[in-house]
Amino acid sequence: MANLVNGLGGEAGFGENYVSRNDDGYSSLIDLSSIFPNGINFFGHTYTGLYVNNNGNITFGYGLSSYTPTTIGSNFSNPIIAPFWADVDTRVSSTTTSNLAIVTPTSGGNSQGTDLTWYDIDPTTGTFTATWDDVGYFSMHTDKLNAFQLQLVSTGNGNFDIIFRYEDINWVTGGASGGTNGLGGSVARAGFSAGDGSNYYEFYFSADQNFMLNLENNVLAGQTEPGTWVYHVQSGTVQGMGLENSDDTVLGTDGSDIMDGRSGNDILYGGLGDDNISGGLGNDTLYGEAGNDHLVGGDGNNTLYGGDGTDYALYTGIRNTLNISDNGDGTYTVDRGALEDLLNSIEFISFDDGDMSVAYAVEVRDNQEEFSRFYQALFGRTPDNAGLTYWVNDLVDSTYGGGGNSIQGAAQAFADSQEFQSLYGSQVDNGSFINLLYQNILHRVADQAGYNYWYDEITHTGNRGGMIVSFANSNEYIDATRDAIDTYLSNVSLDGYVLV
Repeated sequence: MANLVNGLGGEAGFGENYVSRNDDGYSSLIDLSSIFPNGINFFGHTYTGLYVNNNGNITFGYGLSSYTPTTIGSNFSNPIIAPFWADVDTRVSSTTTSNLAIVTPTSGGNSQGTDLTWYDIDPTTGTFTATWDDVGYFSMHTDKLNAFQLQLVSTGNGNFDIIFRYEDINWVTGGASGGTNGLGGSVARAGFSAGDGSNYYEFYFSADQNFMLNLENNVLAGQTEPGTWVYHVQSGTVQGMGLENSDDTVLGTDGSDIMDGRSGNDILYGGLGDDNISGGLGNDTLYGEAGNDHLVGGDGNNTLYGGDGTDYALYTGIRNTLNISDNGDGTYTVDRGALEDLLNSIEFISFDDGDMSVAYAVEVRDNQEEFSRFYQALFGRTPDNAGLTYWVNDLVDSTYGGGGNSIQGAAQAFADSQEFQSLYGSQVDNGSFINLLYQNILHRVADQAGYNYWYDEITHTGNRGGMIVSFANSNEYIDATRDAIDTYLSNVSLDGYVLV
C-alpha cells in the first residue's frame, strides 16, 4: 500500500481545509495561483482553480455531485481528475465537535479515521493535495472504509504531475449505485478527462471490482511502492497517450512510462525503463522493449511483445474465463471469444485470481481438466472446488510448495480413495477394475486384447493410475466430457492454488 502523505497541518495532518460533512457535495472554487501563478495547463486549457468533490474526484469547470460513476471518456464536458469516483458519504449519525477519530482508522499507513475529505495547498513544494481519509459510502455506512489521495505537483510553466495514492480500498459502490454492502453495482472508476470530447484516459481495468479493491496492492512497473500511480503532464499533454480515433505510434522515454494508445490501431514502444502500456480500443501492437513491463492489449486483436526483462500481460477476470494455448514456438494465444491476443516474449500473465507464468497458465488449466475427468470417470460427478485445488497443487513441484506428485500417482490415489471404495467396495480386483473403467469411460465391454494388456500392465506395475490416465485422456472421453467440464471450470478461480 501507499502511505497517505501526512504532516500537512490541520487537525488530522492533511491540511487546514476540508469539505464539510455531506453526501454528494463539493468545495467552493479553490484558488491555485500560489502554486500555478499562470494557471494549470490541462490538455491546452488553462485553469486557475478547481473543486474538490466528495465523491472521489476534482473538477475544473464546476463542482460535481454525480455519485454513480460513468465511463471517463468523450462524454465529459467538465474537466475531471478522478482517483476513485464512487458514492462517498461523510455524514455521521451523531453530533460531533471534532473532526478527529470519528471511525476506527484502517490498519497501517497514515489515515486518521476522520471520515472526511481534506485538501491542502503548499506553495513551498508547489503541491496541491486532496485526501479522502477513511471515508464511508452511501448511505452513511462506515463498516468498510477507503483511504486514498490525489496530488498535483507543479513542475514549472504550468506543467505538473498527477499522483494517485491508495492506502486502503475496501468498498467500491454506494447503495444508490446498485451496490450491496459496498460491493457490486456500478463499480468505482478512475482516470481523467479534459472535458473536450477528445482527450481523456481511464484506468485499463477501471470499474472492475477486484482490480479496484486491490488498488493499494497494485505495483506498477517502475514503481517501488504499491498503490502509487504517477502521470506527467507537459505542455498540457499527459505523456504517453495516443490520440482518440487515430492510428498512433507512441514512443516511450528512457524512464518508466504509463502509456495508452486509446482508440485506433496503435503501435506503442516502451523504450528503456519499466513501462505500463495499454493499447486501448483497436488492434494494437505493444513493444515493452527493455525493462520489466506490464502490457494490456485492450479491446481488439493485439500483439504483445515483452522484449528484454521480465514482462507481464494483464487481463481482467479470472484465469478460466480465457482460453490460452501454447503455439509451440515460444508464443501463446489468448482467446477472448471474438478477440485474440498474441503473446511474444511475455514471461508472466496476471488475472484477478493471481499471477503466474504463461506456461503454467496453460498447464494449470490442463491439469484442472484432467482431474475433472478423473472425478467423472471414477466418481460420476464434477469435482468439489476444494478437492480439485488439492489435486492440482499436488502436481506442483515441492520446491514451490506443491505436493511433487506425478499424474499417475495422483490417479492411483483416486482408485485408493474412500469415495471409490464406498461406491464400488473395498475388494475390487484388477479384472473388475478394468471392466469398470471400460464401462464408465468408454461405455462398452472390454475387448479381449485390451483387457489382457491392461491386466498384465496393472499386475506388473502394481499401479492402476496408468490406466486411469490413459482412458481419461482418450480423445473419445475428452470430447464426451468437454462441455460439462468447461461449464464447471468457467466459475472456478485459482484462489488457494500454488501458482508458479
